[in-house]
Amino acid sequence: MVRRASELGLSKEFRGSYLRERNFSIEFFSQSSRVMSNAPDANVARLRAHQQNVERYQRLLKTKLTDLETKFLEKRLSEEQSGWRC
Repeated sequence: MVRRASELGLSKEFRGSYLRERNFSIEFFSQSSRVMSNAPDANVARLRAHQQNVERYQRLLKTKLTDLETKFLEKRLSEEQSGWRC
């Protein structure tokens, strides 16, 4: 079941910051994958997107967050780190 960020009890500031950066990452990745014509370049773009997500989550974890926001980011960070190691 997919839940909206507002249903998770995340603060407006956190949701705004997270979504702005996530949308940029998604836009960058989709543009990169359209431009890439061969598999090695596409893999580089995919790994770059994972690394940018990891950096963003680490940066957000250094800010003042609620316990719920911290757990959410830690989970996403773990997922991203395991995703680019595959």
